[in-house]
Amino acid sequence: MNPSPDVERSPQKAVLISTAVVLNIIWWMVMIAAIGVGTVHLGHCPLQPYIPIYLIVLGVSSICSLTLTYAKSIWDDGFACILSHGCMAILHLFSFCWFIAGNFWVYSIYPPNYTPEGPRYCQKTAYQFAFIVTTVVWASLVLACCCGCSFSAMTCCTTIVARHCWRRCSVNMWSSGRVLQELLRQPVRSFSLTRAQNTVVVERWWQVPLSKVGSPPRLHPRRHRIYKLVEDTKNAPKEKMELILTQTVPKLGGRGDTVFVKKSVGRNKLLPEGLAVYPSPENKQIFAEELRLLREGKVEERVQTRTGQLTVEFLKRSKLRINKMPSDEFQVTKEVVRRQLLKKLQLVVPPHALSLPFESVKDLGDYWCEITVNGIETVRVPMSVLPYEDRSARRREQADISEPADAEEAVVKAVSDAAVEAEAGKDCDASASAGASAAESTQTNEETTAPPSDSHKKG
Repeated sequence: MNPSPDVERSPQKAVLISTAVVLNIIWWMVMIAAIGVGTVHLGHCPLQPYIPIYLIVLGVSSICSLTLTYAKSIWDDGFACILSHGCMAILHLFSFCWFIAGNFWVYSIYPPNYTPEGPRYCQKTAYQFAFIVTTVVWASLVLACCCGCSFSAMTCCTTIVARHCWRRCSVNMWSSGRVLQELLRQPVRSFSLTRAQNTVVVERWWQVPLSKVGSPPRLHPRRHRIYKLVEDTKNAPKEKMELILTQTVPKLGGRGDTVFVKKSVGRNKLLPEGLAVYPSPENKQIFAEELRLLREGKVEERVQTRTGQLTVEFLKRSKLRINKMPSDEFQVTKEVVRRQLLKKLQLVVPPHALSLPFESVKDLGDYWCEITVNGIETVRVPMSVLPYEDRSARRREQADISEPADAEEAVVKAVSDAAVEAEAGKDCDASASAGASAAESTQTNEETTAPPSDSHKKG
């Protein structure tokens, strides 16, 4: 028996993982050593004082990059993942630029003088460490490029050989049978590039005439190629999903109710949260048996329905008021209470579900009645017997009270209108008198300022 591909690849995968772990540990140790060497010998290289700083910054940036690389596996998505990717890109760019600058600083002074009294002095440990690290990085890059090119060349050669063998095999298969060749010529469809296919129902616009038995129909070259759309499943109204509720869901129903909801609601909310199940025959039988026990079983085994719960809550908030009739023979009995419940609260109560602490009562006062909902819960509803109230007389009193008020409003309005008219008349008289006085004053002014007439001149 041939081993599976996973079994064959597992040793190689383990070797790669162990190699990567060992290289990461070695690089961590080298970078920590670079930080230590640069810190200890900071300022001990007068020929190029940036070499210790180059070692410190290179070590810190490399450690930060490795830390973000490990933390990226924890942050799969979200803002933290985007932030880590951005920081990694900035760190890689900065490390590359800093590495190029370090090459210039290290190789430009080679070889330095390791004697402190010499003119080209640079501390031996710091310079040699920087020189070795920079050279090893370049050697690793060259080795990686060579391995990548070799792997690409091997992959291309393997692909060419495989295609050549496949062509030879296809020629042999074509010689063995034409059917197999047709199968090989069929293109392989990629499901990731295949569009969603829908069904469209069409029919010919012009009917095809009947043909003789055994002969093909005679189709017109243009007329019988015209079709009209009958149904498009893509734009057709989507059918709703039928489900059985296992719990009470607001605005849908209670346990055991069959509901029709949108497929998105059923698949994304009701089914995953366990609020509903599919209406299979087994589930229908289970809930039918449960409903039968709910109606016929023992009181201890029965569960209140959703409508029953709503009815109980409504009764707890309600109060019944009964107005006594003017007749002396009027009595509050169970039948009267049932009619008042239907009239005042729009609640139909069967006789066996209503119980009173009395058979009949005539006196005014506060009482109570008990209503049993579905034979499970009993609610005590407060009840008051009030004196007789003639609604027609009350309406007449309200009308009589409203008529004087309307008359008073009319008198007040008339008086206010008269006052307004009187004030308007006074204003008109004042303006007329003012106009007359103004005319008189202008006339006197004209008389006083008029030039002498000709008669006076002649005299």
